[in-house]
Amino acid sequence: MFYRLHVLPITLPPLRKRPADIFLLFENQKNNIKAKFKLSPDANEIVNSYPWGGNIRELKNCVEYLNALDKDIIEPNDLNNIFKKETFMNIRAIVIESGLYRIITEHMVFYNIFFSF
Repeated sequence: MFYRLHVLPITLPPLRKRPADIFLLFENQKNNIKAKFKLSPDANEIVNSYPWGGNIRELKNCVEYLNALDKDIIEPNDLNNIFKKETFMNIRAIVIESGLYRIITEHMVFYNIFFSF
């Protein structure tokens, strides 16, 4: 199945290596969901300098969250809940401690074996 899908491999660098695209993608996502908010200059600087480890999916989630705040102007303190690294690390720790990590990796192995035929 891999070779059926692997007809035209496209290599796209991560968003953190394309800082010029961040603003364009951010505005595009705002237009897609018809968001009316604007970023303050400081918030804009934070958004453009953020590394976006989750790439475009993380950026889309960010825009949807900011839209849900229902504010006209987004300030830097509105971004605190999104860019808080401690929150992600806590979620990761909970997943590992709760045993979900083992379940997830077992399923990943199963799907890799199942779909490789």
